[in-house]
Amino acid sequence: MAGPGLFALRDFARLATPSVSLPPSTLLLETPKCIAVFDAYPKARYHFLVLPKLPFPGDTGLLEGNLDSLAALLRHPARGAVVDAMAAAADEVVEMVRDEMHKTEGFEWGVNVGFHSVPSMRHLHLHVISDDLTSPSLKNKKHYNSFRPDLGFFVPLGDVQQWITDAGDGGDLDARATALHANETLLTTPLSCFKCDEGMSNMPALKRHLDEEWQNAKAKATSTSLTR
Repeated sequence: MAGPGLFALRDFARLATPSVSLPPSTLLLETPKCIAVFDAYPKARYHFLVLPKLPFPGDTGLLEGNLDSLAALLRHPARGAVVDAMAAAADEVVEMVRDEMHKTEGFEWGVNVGFHSVPSMRHLHLHVISDDLTSPSLKNKKHYNSFRPDLGFFVPLGDVQQWITDAGDGGDLDARATALHANETLLTTPLSCFKCDEGMSNMPALKRHLDEEWQNAKAKATSTSLTR
């Protein structure tokens, strides 16, 4: 994640002047309501976290506890304002990632944006992560399954936005928030490639396979561009 300690992200979000207090190796960007930081233990070639500032700007009635997790936020009336601000910041991060992909690798691949159902650190954070999932910090089944876009523990931003739009007065969102905790059982799902569904016997085999998937995607994309 983005630093040691359960409350490290909350400490970042409290900073009055992030651009002064945080080094460029930690802070990617700042918006009026959010900051985006490099994940200190990235699980892919590109991995950033978008955090709402504390206190959250505007007369929202939000307290720190309301921003501990997605489940907590869904139960608060200001959820839409927070998610909208995070989405706007995430859009900027995605554009920066795509630009960097072209500069460094010569092609663009997938970027996933979403929340963990049950976060490992206190303070709401939105992951912006490339879908290669090739990183030395991706070490175990729990790491991998927490970022699989097809499994359910990783909740896409678009799904959360739709929940909020559909919920009206928020009654359905309380059930959604409760259900998020049940998703923790998904972390024990047997290993398989989320792209081709091939089963894997262990993490080293999976990591080799994911690297091959990415290398093949790069070769295909670069060869196509050369023949145009």
